[in-house]
Amino acid sequence: MPRQTLEFAWTQGASKLDAFFSVAVPMSVRGFVGAAVLSFAHTLGEFGVVLMVGGNIPGETRVISIAIYDSVETLDYGDAHQMSLVLLGFAFVVLLGMFVVNKRWSMR
Repeated sequence: MPRQTLEFAWTQGASKLDAFFSVAVPMSVRGFVGAAVLSFAHTLGEFGVVLMVGGNIPGETRVISIAIYDSVETLDYGDAHQMSLVLLGFAFVVLLGMFVVNKRWSMR
Protein backbone atom coordinates (compact mmCIF):
# COMPACT_ATOMS: atom_id res chain seq x y z
CA MET A 1 0.00 0.00 0.00
CA PRO A 2 1.44 3.35 -0.92
CA ARG A 3 2.40 5.60 1.97
CA GLN A 4 0.51 8.40 0.23
CA THR A 5 -2.75 6.66 1.10
CA LEU A 6 -2.05 6.94 4.82
CA GLU A 7 -0.70 10.46 4.39
CA PHE A 8 -3.96 11.47 2.73
CA ALA A 9 -5.90 10.15 5.74
CA TRP A 10 -3.62 12.13 8.05
CA THR A 11 -4.19 15.33 6.08
CA GLN A 12 -7.93 14.79 6.46
CA GLY A 13 -7.56 14.85 10.26
CA ALA A 14 -7.22 11.16 11.08
CA SER A 15 -4.70 10.21 13.75
CA LYS A 16 -2.06 7.63 12.87
CA LEU A 17 -3.95 4.93 14.78
CA ASP A 18 -7.27 5.89 13.20
CA ALA A 19 -5.70 5.90 9.73
CA PHE A 20 -4.25 2.46 10.40
CA PHE A 21 -7.57 0.95 11.44
CA SER A 22 -9.79 2.78 8.97
CA VAL A 23 -7.50 2.67 5.90
CA ALA A 24 -4.65 0.16 6.19
CA VAL A 25 -6.52 -2.72 7.83
CA PRO A 26 -9.49 -2.72 5.39
CA MET A 27 -7.09 -2.61 2.45
CA SER A 28 -5.16 -5.56 3.90
CA VAL A 29 -8.08 -7.85 4.78
CA ARG A 30 -7.57 -10.09 1.73
CA GLY A 31 -3.96 -10.65 2.73
CA PHE A 32 -4.92 -11.39 6.34
CA VAL A 33 -7.55 -13.92 5.27
CA GLY A 34 -5.19 -15.56 2.76
CA ALA A 35 -2.46 -15.87 5.39
CA ALA A 36 -4.91 -17.36 7.88
CA VAL A 37 -6.20 -19.94 5.39
CA LEU A 38 -2.70 -20.95 4.29
CA SER A 39 -1.55 -21.21 7.91
CA PHE A 40 -4.59 -23.34 8.73
CA ALA A 41 -3.98 -25.60 5.73
CA HIS A 42 -0.33 -26.04 6.71
CA THR A 43 -1.21 -26.77 10.33
CA LEU A 44 -3.89 -29.27 9.32
CA GLY A 45 -1.35 -31.53 7.67
CA GLU A 46 1.48 -30.87 10.14
CA PHE A 47 3.03 -34.03 11.42
CA GLY A 48 6.47 -33.74 13.00
CA VAL A 49 5.89 -30.90 15.44
CA VAL A 50 2.53 -32.30 16.54
CA LEU A 51 4.06 -35.70 17.21
CA MET A 52 6.94 -34.18 19.21
CA VAL A 53 4.89 -31.67 21.20
CA GLY A 54 2.15 -34.03 22.28
CA GLY A 55 -0.43 -34.53 19.56
CA ASN A 56 -0.64 -38.25 20.23
CA ILE A 57 -1.70 -38.65 23.85
CA PRO A 58 -3.83 -41.82 23.86
CA GLY A 59 -7.46 -41.09 24.67
CA GLU A 60 -6.96 -37.30 24.83
CA THR A 61 -5.49 -35.82 21.65
CA ARG A 62 -5.34 -37.11 18.14
CA VAL A 63 -5.02 -35.23 14.89
CA ILE A 64 -5.73 -36.76 11.51
CA SER A 65 -2.11 -36.74 10.35
CA ILE A 66 -1.12 -38.81 13.41
CA ALA A 67 -4.12 -41.11 12.88
CA ILE A 68 -2.99 -41.71 9.29
CA TYR A 69 0.53 -42.43 10.51
CA ASP A 70 -0.76 -44.89 13.12
CA SER A 71 -2.88 -46.67 10.50
CA VAL A 72 0.11 -47.05 8.21
CA GLU A 73 2.25 -48.31 11.11
CA THR A 74 -0.33 -51.04 11.84
CA LEU A 75 -0.53 -51.87 8.11
CA ASP A 76 -4.17 -50.79 7.95
CA TYR A 77 -3.85 -49.13 4.56
CA GLY A 78 -7.60 -49.03 3.93
CA ASP A 79 -8.24 -46.72 6.89
CA ALA A 80 -5.14 -44.68 6.03
CA HIS A 81 -6.42 -44.18 2.48
CA GLN A 82 -9.88 -43.19 3.68
CA MET A 83 -8.55 -40.66 6.18
CA SER A 84 -6.15 -39.28 3.58
CA LEU A 85 -9.04 -38.86 1.15
CA VAL A 86 -11.07 -37.03 3.81
CA LEU A 87 -8.10 -34.77 4.56
CA LEU A 88 -7.57 -34.08 0.85
CA GLY A 89 -11.27 -33.34 0.33
CA PHE A 90 -11.39 -31.01 3.32
CA ALA A 91 -8.29 -29.14 2.16
CA PHE A 92 -9.78 -28.84 -1.33
CA VAL A 93 -13.08 -27.46 0.02
CA VAL A 94 -11.27 -24.91 2.23
CA LEU A 95 -9.04 -23.72 -0.63
CA LEU A 96 -11.98 -23.62 -3.06
CA GLY A 97 -13.95 -21.57 -0.56
CA MET A 98 -11.01 -19.21 -0.20
CA PHE A 99 -10.79 -18.89 -3.99
CA VAL A 100 -14.52 -18.07 -4.27
CA VAL A 101 -14.37 -15.48 -1.47
CA ASN A 102 -11.23 -13.94 -2.95
CA LYS A 103 -12.86 -13.78 -6.38
CA ARG A 104 -15.94 -12.01 -4.95
CA TRP A 105 -13.78 -9.47 -3.11
CA SER A 106 -11.80 -8.71 -6.26
CA MET A 107 -15.02 -7.96 -8.16
CA ARG A 108 -15.91 -5.10 -5.78
